[in-house]
Amino acid sequence: MLANLVRERIPDADHLPLAVQVAEVKHRFGTASAAIRPDRVEAAARQALSDLGKLRASHRFVLAHSLAQPIAGLEGRSVLDHERVARQLLNDWESAARNQVLKLSHWRGLFRSYMQAPDGDWQKRLRLLLSKTIEPVVKRRRGRPAWLDTLTRHEHLLGDEPCLPYVDEMMAGEHELLADLRDHVDIPPTSWFWQQLKSRLFQQIASIGEAAFRASIDAFLELDHLIPLMGDELPKAILERYDAGRDRSIQPSLMDFSLKAWGSPQLARNTKWDLCRPSVRQMVNSWLAKDDLEDFYRLCNTERMVDERRLAFWLRFKDQMTFTQILLGGRLRSSRDPDVRAFIAKKGERLGDLTASTSTNNAILMQIGGWLFIEFSEVGTAARAIRLSDGVIKTGMASYPLTTLRHTGEQWTHQPSAAWEEKFLDRLRDVGVFPDDSKTKRSPRAPSLPQNEITASPSVRRVQPPPTLISKLRNMDVEVVDNRLKGGALWVYTSRNTTAEELAEIRNLGFRWKESKRGFYLP
Repeated sequence: MLANLVRERIPDADHLPLAVQVAEVKHRFGTASAAIRPDRVEAAARQALSDLGKLRASHRFVLAHSLAQPIAGLEGRSVLDHERVARQLLNDWESAARNQVLKLSHWRGLFRSYMQAPDGDWQKRLRLLLSKTIEPVVKRRRGRPAWLDTLTRHEHLLGDEPCLPYVDEMMAGEHELLADLRDHVDIPPTSWFWQQLKSRLFQQIASIGEAAFRASIDAFLELDHLIPLMGDELPKAILERYDAGRDRSIQPSLMDFSLKAWGSPQLARNTKWDLCRPSVRQMVNSWLAKDDLEDFYRLCNTERMVDERRLAFWLRFKDQMTFTQILLGGRLRSSRDPDVRAFIAKKGERLGDLTASTSTNNAILMQIGGWLFIEFSEVGTAARAIRLSDGVIKTGMASYPLTTLRHTGEQWTHQPSAAWEEKFLDRLRDVGVFPDDSKTKRSPRAPSLPQNEITASPSVRRVQPPPTLISKLRNMDVEVVDNRLKGGALWVYTSRNTTAEELAEIRNLGFRWKESKRGFYLP
C-alpha cells in the first residue's frame, strides 16, 4: 500500500490520511532516502577504493551522500581521506555538471557531504561545485521539493561568508533564521559550519559595544539550545566579555546560567571555572557573596534579627570574598513559608546547617583571603574571625556546630554599638583586609637621599629614623613617602598585598594609623 502511495496512485478513503502524510513528506524531502544504511556506505566506499571503473550508479549516489562520513569498516576514515579516489570522484561530478547531466539527487548528496566535510580544500572545492551548478540542476527538475526552497532561503551557505547572516542575526538578539536552518537542513553536529559559526560569534561577542552586549545577554544564553556541541565555550565567551566591561555588577540570568553549567565557583572541585581568567571567577564569587549577604539579611530581618548595619559593613568587602555560605537553624530549615522554601531551593547544595544552637539562630560564613569571618543572626552574638591556616575549620561542609564556631579564632563584639564598624575596620587592616572601595591617594614616591644630603630642620632631624628602619620598610609590600624635607611626616601606605605580619611590624616600629589619610605616619 505504501509503495502505491509513493507512486501517487489514488488511495481509497480508508487510507486517505496516510496518503496526505506521504505526500507531505515527499514534497518536503523529495524521493531521496532519508538515511543510507552504513553497510551500503561501506560497500560503495570499498568499491571506489578497489576499482573506480566498476562503480555502479547506485554506488555514486551513495558516495555523493557520504563522501565525508567516517566509515567504521575503514578504521573511521572517510572517502575524502583517500585523496586519489576523492579527487577522481569530484572530477567526475564536475564533468557531469559541465555536461548538464548532474542529477539533483547527487547534488543534494554532495551538499550533505559539503556540510560534513572538514574545513579545508575539499570543503572549498565542494562549495565551488555546488554554487556553480545549483541553478542549472534545478531548472532541469520537474517540481520543486521543500528542501530546495529551504536552501534558497539559506543560499549564503554556498558563499564566502556562510555564517555571517546567522551571526548578524544573533548579535541583534534574534535567531529565527538559525532556527529555520536547524529545522530544515540536515547539518551534522560536528560540521565545520557549527565550528565556524561559534568562532565568528565569539569574535563578535568579544568586540561588541557595552550597551549592545548587555541588551543581548539573555538572547545569547539561549544559543546553548540552538548550536550543537556548544559545551563550555558559550559561558566562557559571555562571562569573559562581561568581566571586561565597565559595569561588573551582578547579572542574575548570567549568574544562574553559569552556575547551572559549571557549578559554584566558590567550590574548588568545580574546575571548569579554570577555563576563564581568574578575574571571572572572582567576579561571580562576588555576585554570590552579595546575593548571600542580602538573602541572609532579608531572611533574618523577617525574624527581627540582624541589624542592617552589619549587612552594609560586610557588603564593602564582597568583591574579595572567595567563599560564602549561609547556615540555617532549625526554624528556617523546616519552615513551610513559600519564600523560605524558594530560597532553600535556589541555594541548593550551597546551604549548610547550624547545629547545636537555638532553632532561631543562623549564620553566614565569609572567606576573605586566608581568613574566615562569621556573623550570626541573633542580636548580641559576637562575630568570629578564624585563620584558615590553623586547620580547625574547613569551608564547604554540610553542617557546623555552634560550639565549634564559638570556640575557634577571635571574638569580635559589636561594641560599642555606635562605633563597632571602626573597630572592625582596624582589626581587618591588621590582617591585611581593606574595603573594596579603598582608594588611598598617595603622593609620588620620593627618591631616597644619602644622609649627608638631607638638610632638614633640627626638629625633623631628631625624628629621623635610623637607616635600618627605612630598609625594613623598603622590603615590605608598601609605599613609603617621605615628606619630612617639606616639614611633613614619614608616611607608609599599605596595599591589599601587604601581609598581616608586615602590618604588625609597621605598628611595632612606632607608626600610627590616620583614617583621613588612609595611611600610617611616624609621630
